[in-house]
Amino acid sequence: MCLLMLDAGLRVGEVVGLEISDLYIEGNSVETLVLRPEITKTKQERILPLTLRLKAALVEMFLVD
Repeated sequence: MCLLMLDAGLRVGEVVGLEISDLYIEGNSVETLVLRPEITKTKQERILPLTLRLKAALVEMFLVD
């Protein structure tokens, strides 16, 4: 969660509002993060690129059971 806030610039409310389907599609991590309008402060969709460090952390988080 910290990396999402630091590397992607997400607010706390946006991180809390994320769903797994926002980060992973059919078992593969997304290249860009699309924030749905209902979870953003401005109620407008935002598209954010993911850093390599953030992608690696997401892969590690979802592969560990």
